[in-house]
Amino acid sequence: YAGDTVELFMAFITDDGKLNYQRTLSVETKMNEKEIVLEYSDWDTINDKSENPVLWRTECQPENLIEKFDEFIKWNKNWC
Repeated sequence: YAGDTVELFMAFITDDGKLNYQRTLSVETKMNEKEIVLEYSDWDTINDKSENPVLWRTECQPENLIEKFDEFIKWNKNWC
């Protein structure tokens, strides 16, 4: 159904302040299921476009979003 999913992409910011769209954190909200999916992709880590660039993925309820985001930051210390 239209409008059932909202997705936000956050791009990695390099040391010189530029956006790197090769590294993204996707935050997807499934309205009907009241579930949030966080997915980190890094296209720089693959050699072939047919490979899966997803390096980290988790699902949670809205009330656990901050906890899961903290887990991502601890896993990928280079993000911030």
